[in-house]
Amino acid sequence: MKKSILFLLFTLPLFAFADSYQGEAGAAQMAGDFFTDFWDLMTNDVPSVAQRFWAWVVIKAVEIKLYITLETIKFSWGVAKAILENFQVASRITAQINNLSPDIRQFFIDTKFVDALMVVINAHATRYVMRFLG
Repeated sequence: MKKSILFLLFTLPLFAFADSYQGEAGAAQMAGDFFTDFWDLMTNDVPSVAQRFWAWVVIKAVEIKLYITLETIKFSWGVAKAILENFQVASRITAQINNLSPDIRQFFIDTKFVDALMVVINAHATRYVMRFLG
């Protein structure tokens, strides 16, 4: 059944007949249709194409800027991580925490204060490196 319907659709002669212009009135109508179509092209289609083109350009520019920003953050984090390792920040904080009394040390461990402090220090170091790149 499906094959026969497809066969009929492909073989059935469906003609599209255009307007037939005859005489002086037909010539005037043809000229009017031409100018109407040309006016429609200039007032609707060309601005639409230009708007879509510039929207595409802006979208691509934003995507490229976000990609560059992401890669800059990754690079900055790598540099900041190297700086923190060179200054041995984590080992110095751990050494200072070990100098505290056992109760206070256990409080800092239970509340994960040291981990939070390291996150803040890492963020500040990364921001410091990003200021050089930006």
